[in-house]
Amino acid sequence: MEESKGTLAKKIVINSVIAYGVFGAVQVFYRLWKGFTVSSRMREVLKDMPGTKGAGHDAPAGWIRDLQRNLYRLHDWRLEICEGRPISKNLGFSWSPAPYTLLANDPAIVRHILKDEFSKYTKPDSSIDPFFYYFEDFLGSGIFVQKHGVGSEDDGQEWTKMRKVSAQIFNRKNFNSMMQDVFIEKAEVLRRFLERKFVSEPASNADAVDIQACFFNFTFDSIMRIFFGEDTNTAEGQKNTYGQAFDDANAASRTHGVDSIAPFMIFTTFLPWPFGGKNGGFARAIYDFLSPQHRQLRRCTKILDREANRLVKNCLEDPKF
Repeated sequence: MEESKGTLAKKIVINSVIAYGVFGAVQVFYRLWKGFTVSSRMREVLKDMPGTKGAGHDAPAGWIRDLQRNLYRLHDWRLEICEGRPISKNLGFSWSPAPYTLLANDPAIVRHILKDEFSKYTKPDSSIDPFFYYFEDFLGSGIFVQKHGVGSEDDGQEWTKMRKVSAQIFNRKNFNSMMQDVFIEKAEVLRRFLERKFVSEPASNADAVDIQACFFNFTFDSIMRIFFGEDTNTAEGQKNTYGQAFDDANAASRTHGVDSIAPFMIFTTFLPWPFGGKNGGFARAIYDFLSPQHRQLRRCTKILDREANRLVKNCLEDPKF
């Protein structure tokens, strides 16, 4: 009797493994077939569009290695690879549409995408796109990641609602009064800082000033005052928890997103659920857990959540709100 029970249990285990193997194989085959179909259609649509300049850029996903080498000079690199071309393409894999990219270098095309035919374009699918998945991991579900136009499930209603709320801040009255005063005040703070560095205390090479960081701090100080009523002076070297966490999270998200291209594509395409599939499944979660960059991203987003909640709470408690 015990032997027959053991035999039955063994058969159940074997049949379960076989069933899961078939189930997994069907999933992977379907993903490959769907990905190849969509990717082939995209290649056909883009066949007359020139590729970006660079060694290997004419091959499927051949530009990714070049991207990794130029991770910390992305804007310069993108300008170089599409120089002289109104629009150019980066091909994706033959079995996945995710990494296909168009680079618009013509103001008329940019206007077409962002204004004239805005509803025809939307944001990437984060379930198959590693760049946008980790961008969403960084910024949450706000207006910067919310889908709009034909690609949204709600016809862009949520994005439109967020847009209307933010539009209450960016109006002519605010710009002509409070915003103008704040920007002038913070520009004066930045001017004093630069004057002190280069006039009162002439800087040596060791004391070189990062002017890009100065402009970032100027913008950040202005936005903190306008949006949250919080007075910060990072332009003068004053540390700010929110600003530092945002900067660090942005860098970690970008670096981890690029490093995760190959693993993310493998997890979402070649591993069956629940180990892979949509968003990479368990395999992606384990990969993220073991990544120092992703752990840094999670630490920073926790700080951002905490600081954002504090700022919003202060605004709600303000009797002038």
